[in-house]
Amino acid sequence: MNRYSLYGHDLTLRDLYVSALKGLVSSLDEYSAFLGPDDVQRIEAHQLGVSWGIGVHLVKPARDEPLVVAKPYVGGPTFHAGLRTGDQILEVNGVTTDNHDLRQIKQVTAGSEGNVVQLLVRGWDSWER
Repeated sequence: MNRYSLYGHDLTLRDLYVSALKGLVSSLDEYSAFLGPDDVQRIEAHQLGVSWGIGVHLVKPARDEPLVVAKPYVGGPTFHAGLRTGDQILEVNGVTTDNHDLRQIKQVTAGSEGNVVQLLVRGWDSWER
């Protein structure tokens, strides 16, 4: 079936199923919508403030302060790397976090799954007081 489609080389069976389900559910009424796996992941990330890919909930205390790890998810890459609650993330892939908000940092450092993310971190026990 894919070889006869204009975009057949880009389509997967998963894409076809998701498209079929979206069409089926949208035909029910104007209030129904199907959320595919990517949609659900994006909504969860927005609601939870999760930065997908490194497995951590981040907070930005103030505009001129770096990101702070609120919660590393057990089993996630940051947990295995040793990051803990309270650690400050000073840079993400060379981009400083103190003068950017979360949305800007995500846009600058966004990549596909499996990309390596380099963090410059200061542990909570080494903060200057």
